[in-house]
Amino acid sequence: MSETGTSEHGPGAPGGDELRVFFHREKARESLERSQRSVSMIRMSMLFAAVVIVAVGVFLIDGVAGYLVIAFGVLDGLFGVLWLPRVLLAGPRANAEVAIAEDSSLLVLTTAGVRRTPGDGAPTEIPYSEASLRRLAPATTGGPARLAVRLPGEPLDLRADLLHPDLEEILEAYDRLNPARSTTGRPAPGISPQVRVAVARERTAPH
Repeated sequence: MSETGTSEHGPGAPGGDELRVFFHREKARESLERSQRSVSMIRMSMLFAAVVIVAVGVFLIDGVAGYLVIAFGVLDGLFGVLWLPRVLLAGPRANAEVAIAEDSSLLVLTTAGVRRTPGDGAPTEIPYSEASLRRLAPATTGGPARLAVRLPGEPLDLRADLLHPDLEEILEAYDRLNPARSTTGRPAPGISPQVRVAVARERTAPH
């Protein structure tokens, strides 16, 4: 299985009983490298600006105003060298470090819940009551949408262009396979009769 991968459905594809979601790790690492280069240029520019501001405060401005300009230059340098790169690289670095299975799969959506295989560990079945998937707005203007995956002890914020199949298909499968959200009328195995009745009432209630 290559890094890019292909979607795999269970019986009855494309509306089968499971959907395997793949993650493009190599693409995520390439994106991190590009972001690091861009941040390095921003860091150097802000450091140069900070040096100029401090020099102006030292040589051209006297008294309290000079000290204020120097302090501003120092803060600007610290902001550009320490804080800003950390913020700008947090998302790309988190995506590049996401644990995936050997076949590049991130998770599998099934009628029983979410099957997660982090790295070389054993697969874990997580019921839908403890897991959720939802769309997030792009982190930057014009950027790709994101998928928020909430699993016990592992919140993930993933760029949609790093996932396969596409975000719409993933969310459609999540709605279809999750018994609390499904409109197919087919409850998943293991759901109590009380929950089935509540779901059925919600579907037939007038809106």
